[in-house]
Amino acid sequence: MGIEISIDNRKNLIEEIKNVQKIATGLEKELRESSQTNNISLQNINDSASDEKDLRSKIYLHKLAIDRIEVIRKSILAIDSGNYGICCNCGDTIDKRRLAVAPESTLCVSCKTDHEEIDRIEKQKFVTTPGLQNMKISYFAS
Repeated sequence: MGIEISIDNRKNLIEEIKNVQKIATGLEKELRESSQTNNISLQNINDSASDEKDLRSKIYLHKLAIDRIEVIRKSILAIDSGNYGICCNCGDTIDKRRLAVAPESTLCVSCKTDHEEIDRIEKQKFVTTPGLQNMKISYFAS
């Protein structure tokens, strides 16, 4: 792994943290304002349902932003410790092209593919209701 790639990726990752932190801060502010507004006003049931859905979406996006910041920080630590570009699953070198596209990558393409396949399989449920024995139902978490 070339030192120039690590330095460039470190700069990009630090910039990405700043961008994601701005998003997280904005969402946090909106959540605070939303909770204050909802405590004050009485709304009809449709508005309440819509507001709750909006609130849940903002909470979810905020969690994603915080999780992304953590992943990026781990990548920066890997750069600083000299372990950047090494797959944390198999120990092989992560392709430079993958790191160029996703500098926070911790898995090589092969391990990432395996990981996604396991996730896909785990998201499948089997129903054992009479008349629907072993009917496979796939779902996507929202």
